[in-house]
Amino acid sequence: MQTRHSFGIDFLIRKCKEDNKRALIYVRITVDKERKEISIKENIDVKDWDSKKEIVKGKSINVKGINGHIEETRFRIRSKYRNLEETNALITAETVKQAYLGIQSSQKEHKVIELLDYYNKIWVEKLKKGGFKNYRTTIEYIKLFISRQFPNGDAYLSQLNGFVYQQTDTITNPGGGIDTLQFIAHEEGRARWAYHKYTNGTTAYKYEYDFYEKDHLGNTRMVLTQERDTSNYLASMEAAYRATESQLFANIASTSYAWSSVPGSSGIPSGTKLAKTNPNDSVSKVDYNGTTGQKTGPSLLLKVMSGDTVTVGVQSYYNTNSITTTNTSLSNVLASLVPALLSTPGGGAEGSTS
Repeated sequence: MQTRHSFGIDFLIRKCKEDNKRALIYVRITVDKERKEISIKENIDVKDWDSKKEIVKGKSINVKGINGHIEETRFRIRSKYRNLEETNALITAETVKQAYLGIQSSQKEHKVIELLDYYNKIWVEKLKKGGFKNYRTTIEYIKLFISRQFPNGDAYLSQLNGFVYQQTDTITNPGGGIDTLQFIAHEEGRARWAYHKYTNGTTAYKYEYDFYEKDHLGNTRMVLTQERDTSNYLASMEAAYRATESQLFANIASTSYAWSSVPGSSGIPSGTKLAKTNPNDSVSKVDYNGTTGQKTGPSLLLKVMSGDTVTVGVQSYYNTNSITTTNTSLSNVLASLVPALLSTPGGGAEGSTS
């Protein structure tokens, strides 16, 4: 959307300090009430200036030359303004002035506060009182953030490019939260300031790098990451955690068995019994043919990808007896795995339906 600006070119004189009967001619550029002045390096008698027509009075060759310079300056400034407008460049009195002086190619980079003040002048007359109040409040928050983050109280746009922050505030204390860096964009993707919780209980932040795979139109089709994640899934069988573990594992409730009911459990050393959980009040009981209970213990269906590593561990207790028959449970494992793959998209949690 193209923004319309108020634009004006006026000529005026400023008396010389060393001689108040002489004056220099200045051109004043006005864009949206912002003014910038440039001396055109013409020196005249104060009495010869026509303030209404903005020209020098008289018909001498010298006067005609000065008036011709005034018109040429007016034409050049108007042309520079149109060029900025056609190229959708930022139009301010300063940018028009620099374009006229021929330094638009090395024009200084714009700052955040400069642009906020510029657009504030435009919208103050266009928005209703309630709407402008919200707009002004947003500007004040941005200015507050910039003043806290940058030593000079302002920042060039390039300093903000690619940095994405997030702040979590409460409704009773808006603006009271802490700004947290979410990620930094780069040409190939982004770098994330990621939170990590390790299996040994420690936590830390570090950068993780994501790379975008794009199609011929520039749309992101895939995100590849260097981040590695390690997760522990523990079926402790303890009563205190049973409700949570049943959401992750199948066969928790159906195989849960009290330690006190296990024959010979009193003879197990406490170091072995309490190696993983303390207290340890329950175990998972299975048998090979299902005549006295569940054939398959706690099970979990995980989605894995190329490069993933899965390590499985079980703390077991085997009660010896006089039976010497050996049996394999492989067929039972396969029989329980196939239905889970076909009917449980979200995993093998108890109570799930296809």
